[in-house]
Amino acid sequence: MMSGSSQTRKLILKVGNSDNLHNVLSSAEIENLSCKHLQDIDRLWAQYSNGKFGLSVQKKIYQRLGGMREYEDKSWLDFLHEVGWHRDGNPLSYNDLTFDLEAREGHLPAECFWDTKVCQSAPEGKQFFFSRLIRCSV
Repeated sequence: MMSGSSQTRKLILKVGNSDNLHNVLSSAEIENLSCKHLQDIDRLWAQYSNGKFGLSVQKKIYQRLGGMREYEDKSWLDFLHEVGWHRDGNPLSYNDLTFDLEAREGHLPAECFWDTKVCQSAPEGKQFFFSRLIRCSV
């Protein structure tokens, strides 16, 4: 699964036309991500994890915790804890993530689309990403 998460990151950056040095998607690039590409990525994650991982799984968790299109601190922090990207109030490093089916539901693909060292993006970036998933019916 480790290569799947890093391949997902590379693919999303590629389809998002991110060519900057930091490999970070801007809000405009997130907004222009192809719905078909996002749906295909999600389908593959769901298929190979028996429905435990994927973009749609993460979106459902975020929404279940009260997350909406606009960023809200509590929902975001609850989401980080729910999927296991925080431990003892601190973000996990990418190497500390669990890359197998024993991980928590929604743990993968990893939250490292924006930062490859620490698995915590600017919350606004993830909010834009979830908003795009909602509009794309992922």
